[in-house]
Amino acid sequence: MGRDVVFVSVLALLAIWYNPVCSETADLELLHESDSQHHSIWTRKELANGSKDSQGHCMWYGTCNDCEYAYNYAYQGDAMPIGETDLQALESVCPELFDQFGPEDEPLFCCDSRQINDLIVNFGQALNLVGRCPSCARNLRMIFCSMTCDPHHSRFLAYNTTQEHTITPEPITNSTVVVKALNYYIDDTFVTEMYDSCKEVTNPSSNSLVMPTICGQWGEDCSPHRLLDFMGQGMSNGGFSPFDIYFQYIPDGEPVPNPDVIEAFDPQAVPCYEAISNTSGSCSCVDCSGSCPKPKPWPPLPQPWTVGSMYGVSFVMMMVFIAVSITFLVTVFWKWHVDRVVMLDDGLETISRGWDSVGRRLAGAATHNLSLPALDDEVEPLHQPKTTATPTSATQTSSGQGPAQHPNSHSRGVKRRSLQPTISTTSSTDSQYEYVQGSFMERAGASMEKALESFFTEWGTFCARWPWMVLIFGLSVAAALTVGVIYLEVTIDPVELWAAPESRSRQEKDYFDKSFTPFYRTEQVILHAENIPGFDYETLSGTKRFGPAFRLDFLLEALHLQHDIEAIIGDEMNTTLGAICYKPMLPDVDECTIQSVLGWWQGREDYLLKSVVGTTNGYNYTYLDHAIYCSKNPLMPYDNNFKWVNETTGTLEQIGCLAEYGGPAFPYVVLGGFRNGENESVSDESLYMNATALILTFIVNNKADKDLLGPAKDWEKKFLEYMKYWKENKMPGYMSVAYMAERSIEDELTRASQSDVVTIAISYCIMFAYIAIALGQARSFSRLLVDSKITLGIGGVIIVLLSVVASIGFYGYVGVPATLIIIEVIPFLVLAVGVDNIFILVQTYQREPRRANEKHEEHIGRIVGEVAPSMLLSSISEAFCFFLGALSGMPAVKAFALYAGMALLLDFLLQMTCFIGLFSLDTARQESNRLDICCCVQVGKKSDPKDAVAAEGALYKLFQDAYAPFILSKPMRAIVMVVFFGWLCVSVALTPRVEVGLDQELSMPEDSYMLDYFAYLAKYLSVGAPVYFVVKESSYNYTDQRAQQKLCGGRGCDTDSLVTQIYLASKNKSRSYIAATPASWIDDYLDWFRIYECCKVNGNTGDFCPAFQPDPFLDCVECDKTFIDTEKLWPDTRTFNNWLPTFLIDNPCELCPKGGHAAYGQALVYNGSQENLTVGANYYMTYHSILRTSKDFYSALIEARVISDSISETLSAVANSKVEVFPYSIFYVYYEQYLTMWRDVLISLSISIAAIFVVTFILLGLDIHSSVVVLITIIMILVDMFGLMYLWDITLNAVSLVNLVMAVGISVEFCSHIVRAFAVSIEPTRIARSKESLVRMGSSVLSGITLTKFGGIVVLAFAKSQIFQVFYFRMYLGIVLIGAAHGLIFLPVLLSFIGPPQNKLKAWQHSISLQRRTVHVTLSQAETENNDLA
Repeated sequence: MGRDVVFVSVLALLAIWYNPVCSETADLELLHESDSQHHSIWTRKELANGSKDSQGHCMWYGTCNDCEYAYNYAYQGDAMPIGETDLQALESVCPELFDQFGPEDEPLFCCDSRQINDLIVNFGQALNLVGRCPSCARNLRMIFCSMTCDPHHSRFLAYNTTQEHTITPEPITNSTVVVKALNYYIDDTFVTEMYDSCKEVTNPSSNSLVMPTICGQWGEDCSPHRLLDFMGQGMSNGGFSPFDIYFQYIPDGEPVPNPDVIEAFDPQAVPCYEAISNTSGSCSCVDCSGSCPKPKPWPPLPQPWTVGSMYGVSFVMMMVFIAVSITFLVTVFWKWHVDRVVMLDDGLETISRGWDSVGRRLAGAATHNLSLPALDDEVEPLHQPKTTATPTSATQTSSGQGPAQHPNSHSRGVKRRSLQPTISTTSSTDSQYEYVQGSFMERAGASMEKALESFFTEWGTFCARWPWMVLIFGLSVAAALTVGVIYLEVTIDPVELWAAPESRSRQEKDYFDKSFTPFYRTEQVILHAENIPGFDYETLSGTKRFGPAFRLDFLLEALHLQHDIEAIIGDEMNTTLGAICYKPMLPDVDECTIQSVLGWWQGREDYLLKSVVGTTNGYNYTYLDHAIYCSKNPLMPYDNNFKWVNETTGTLEQIGCLAEYGGPAFPYVVLGGFRNGENESVSDESLYMNATALILTFIVNNKADKDLLGPAKDWEKKFLEYMKYWKENKMPGYMSVAYMAERSIEDELTRASQSDVVTIAISYCIMFAYIAIALGQARSFSRLLVDSKITLGIGGVIIVLLSVVASIGFYGYVGVPATLIIIEVIPFLVLAVGVDNIFILVQTYQREPRRANEKHEEHIGRIVGEVAPSMLLSSISEAFCFFLGALSGMPAVKAFALYAGMALLLDFLLQMTCFIGLFSLDTARQESNRLDICCCVQVGKKSDPKDAVAAEGALYKLFQDAYAPFILSKPMRAIVMVVFFGWLCVSVALTPRVEVGLDQELSMPEDSYMLDYFAYLAKYLSVGAPVYFVVKESSYNYTDQRAQQKLCGGRGCDTDSLVTQIYLASKNKSRSYIAATPASWIDDYLDWFRIYECCKVNGNTGDFCPAFQPDPFLDCVECDKTFIDTEKLWPDTRTFNNWLPTFLIDNPCELCPKGGHAAYGQALVYNGSQENLTVGANYYMTYHSILRTSKDFYSALIEARVISDSISETLSAVANSKVEVFPYSIFYVYYEQYLTMWRDVLISLSISIAAIFVVTFILLGLDIHSSVVVLITIIMILVDMFGLMYLWDITLNAVSLVNLVMAVGISVEFCSHIVRAFAVSIEPTRIARSKESLVRMGSSVLSGITLTKFGGIVVLAFAKSQIFQVFYFRMYLGIVLIGAAHGLIFLPVLLSFIGPPQNKLKAWQHSISLQRRTVHVTLSQAETENNDLA
């Protein structure tokens, strides 16, 4: 809440005819116009006849001074003249009475000076409320002006009850009879028209209508008859009039008693949309819908594109899927029909596919004109069987002999050739040279590949040779970086996390906080009645149904709780509520703002229990009658039915509706659950008494400097502790409670992270255990503890986690704040990358035994040289992906990207140093037959490395013997392509339907008390959050009449003014999300000038005289004010500037309800004083309608900005310079991100994908083809993730954006290793290369990422935090499963169709290397045999 409560004192009542105030003639010229168009006060019948009744006479004259009430003396005689001063005073308030006299006639009236003064003072207070609308004021005052002074009383008035009063006769008429009750005959049509002209008049400071305020007990149920009946109710019957006025409503055409004498009072009513004079103007649009211009139609909301009953995107994707799938299948099966299976030389069975050439051409591969056969099917000339190469074939080729044709080389006219590797370096033919060298891109790629392999081989050898030195150095550097953690700052403020400093909402929030004060802190309790029914209560007007919240025991328990909360004292700083709460009426009222229904009884138990017996009707008024009264009249300072004489003190006591702090407790703020599913067409006002819940709201001052919030947080902490204790120990069974403090969300977010520490720890422990076990490959049970890799696995995991901590420490030094999401997400990400690299390195070492005469460190160096380029590719591409992701404007995403990028980079560096050293030590231990963990224990003699054989794990063999042949078979390749393309099409169709937003409930732990609070808000809240339309400081001239008319909403204001535009928006609240007319300081300031009792100064000292302070010596006189128009609507510059500071410190009261301190004390900023005063920033407050979902919240922001932009344009046109208006509400800064969420997502993901593409292109040796394949696969993974998000109810927000960026990084792991293995493979066909890459890397990817993560992710399903369950368990599981499916199923098949062509230079270099290695092996074997013979 906060400023959602307008702290304004009650306005004066309508007709206080007793206790007259002696004063100078009140200046009420705002209530009349001199140039009348509708001044005739006589009947329509007389208007038609063109004459007046000459027989009319007075019914009273003069007022009794010593009667019980201010009764008038009965007098049936002619009207009398009055003095000049009285004439001027009467004309100021009742100008229409003078229109019946000609220029030469002497005005005669039926009232004396006392009656005129009472009319001005008492009735003038009511007219102050409706004076904003000239026609309403004119219609209303005609009823009472005519009753008081009209010279023809007898035409429409008649005695009802009179009484002798002989003590003091009237001095002029000598009458000794007083009138105690009066019959007032009035035309029913006129009454209705009068009411219609007034029913929409508003009170700017309270955002409420005036009629319910002056309609007494009827409040929101006011009607024309009820209004006048209440106004005519005498004080003897609990009313405000000194005598009873019985209005007799005469319908058109109905006769009246004694028609020869009596005729219904029936003047011509002026509609609110018409002016009462040539200069007055009509009522404003805010006060009269008939004066409003025809509103511009709201643009229609965007509707989803549909084709028939199907979403348009879904229809298009269905058509695309059908067309593409049919085309693909027809092409594939036709090609497979044309091509047949052939056997290549040396018995290698492969598949000859015409599709391969099509795929290569689609990928842009060029077919070179070689002296050797054309590569139509990528049956590479350098391909050789897996057996030992034969030098003779090379000799044959180099000697110029053509290769022999295979016996089965012809198929349907397609010529096949058996190709042999070219290893000769002596041939000088041009074609031979071109073939060996390849294109420029191939040469560059081969050179880069060779350079990387050579570098990493040397580096791996170095690290393996000096493991301890490398370990100590690497760990020292990491430890030094880790120390930076002590300088780390963790950001938990949601504003700092999700709102970029340069974002519009963040800048507007900062401007609001700086210009005014930060939005108040709110502490709230919602009490709901459980298992107790409502009840009926007999009132004077009939049976009334009450909700269970109005049971006396329920209210008493709520009152006791409220008092307990008020008495809370903080533990750490001894903070009391009074020390931190908001007190809008200081220094006059030193009470905290507490919005509670108990404020209707001023928070007193004795008042709640009080009952009063009516003096005339004998009715027993109880707290329920008072509740009805205050629900309809929350601004009333007292309830006349609840007044009594205190038996102890003898003083008169009276209960009002204003709370202890001096302001109202609006029923829509303090009551809840009254709608209970009622149709929206039924108004809230008629349902208040059905309430099932009470809402207690405590308003606490906020501070821009967060360091000053210690006392507030201290009290809030104790408040939360007490509410928990009360709920568990003191709450009665018929109640349920939900509560919150301003600090609650922040506390619960912290607790959510802490509460799942155990769950996260178990998740990581499962992953650690799997890694430690899965890395080892025991050759026999006896070597189980020797061949296991528990120490290595744990060491590898520690290195991965150390990189995370080092990254955090690095940014601790730099000064980049961390977030909790970093601690929760980055370890998962780095484990995925780091563990995958560990599995690839270790399993490659296990599959490739040491070569003859190869030393231990050379063996490790060779393996590192083979796999490190792939590790470099994945790590660097992911690191760059995240570093560029830091370009995001969202602070949480930016911090995550920076920390993730650095962690991945450090992880790669530590793996290339520390892990290689640790790996070298572990393999040395294994060769020495020492136990894992207990490395000092040797179980046998040292193994001879020459006896080592390749260790192909079960997973590797499964991929090699079963999975790869199956997935790459003809039918499966077609099925996979169609299925994954269909999956993609479905995901594309579902992606636009992913909801944007984050419901607050998801961020809370499952056992959080805030979940109850959010649920109660949704069920029982009846008003939305306050919204402020802020006019920024500019050159706008607030003293200029035209400028004021573009701001205000009252009399004389423009139809496109600021207030009017907001008012018109509130008429369509379902679209605008604006619920009410704004509180307007400019309107109340202008009204404040026009009310005599408001602007007064001490005539002797010149000091301001507040209206609520007594003036016993009559020293206060009207202040010096000048207006620039004859109607006294617009003050001149001097007047405006001089009195504005006074208006802002003047508290509202009964005599002057327009005082601006409570409502506007902080609503505007001004500089200078008096004539040099300038108005700076200022705001106009209203409410949003009820907002329940994320879409409601950000839609409300969108519409508010549309309204503010229109206002800015209007004000700028008047000022001839830019005037900026912006809307501000407390939630805008959190929900603005959703306005651009799709754009932010697409930009962040595009940057990340582009970074991966560029790095992949470079590190794969400028291989554009391979880079495109990686790009396609990652994009498909992301699109399918969006489809999963829709199907699994995962909304798009900052948390899911972080996960999607992380998904891009992890997708690289699923793709890059396999694509690189394919690119460097020298197998003859795409299918063969795809199979080789899948077998070599697929098992490591499956074991290193998929299986490692799967067990840990499943544990997250049991997390207490819902945000973990939804955004971590669901999304992580989706990332791993979708990534694995694409990397291990779709990608190999895609490569088999359109994989990059073979790099001929790489193949040639590989062949040379293989030939030399074969010769080396042969010579080594021969040498060994000779040594054995010797």
